[in-house]
Amino acid sequence: MKLYESETKFANNNLNHKEYRDSLDEMEVELHNLADELVDVQTEYLTNNGYTLIDIDGIEILASKSMSFQELHSSIQQMPSPDMKSDDSYALNYLVSPEDIQESRKSEIYMDIVEKRQDIIEEIYSLYNEFWNKEIKGRTESKDESIVYLMAGLDKDINHDTLSQITGYDESECINYTFNEEGIVIRK
Repeated sequence: MKLYESETKFANNNLNHKEYRDSLDEMEVELHNLADELVDVQTEYLTNNGYTLIDIDGIEILASKSMSFQELHSSIQQMPSPDMKSDDSYALNYLVSPEDIQESRKSEIYMDIVEKRQDIIEEIYSLYNEFWNKEIKGRTESKDESIVYLMAGLDKDINHDTLSQITGYDESECINYTFNEEGIVIRK
């Protein structure tokens, strides 16, 4: 593992990143809100098309209105235990047929939200590119330094294929970069 402490500190202290970070934070909040909207729209669609929302100890589950109590009881007993570190949303669609989930995702409202999310993802990618071109490209001494400046400057753990697309470096040169617990970029 290689630690890029001085490069991370340089990027945090010397690159013009505040505007970019603020914009990215706003876009990520919007993405999360839209993700919640997707769940709400899908749940509404399914409740309007043969499912009912059941709350069991704070865990919401969609179940077919045609299920008998015995079928519901048996199905819930077979459900995997919740991961207590995560929210309880894993259970919501556990009893929904894959076909019905696919149908719910074809609704116009659902597709509009998906499109909005895609637009935001494209804006994020565009912001990454702008930061790369204005703040980093041609100003570094190595590929490692460039990648660290990009990630540390934006304060984002960027996956290798996105790093490759932005920098133009081969994917193999962009693998295994991440942050450690102290917020320093490392390469595993």
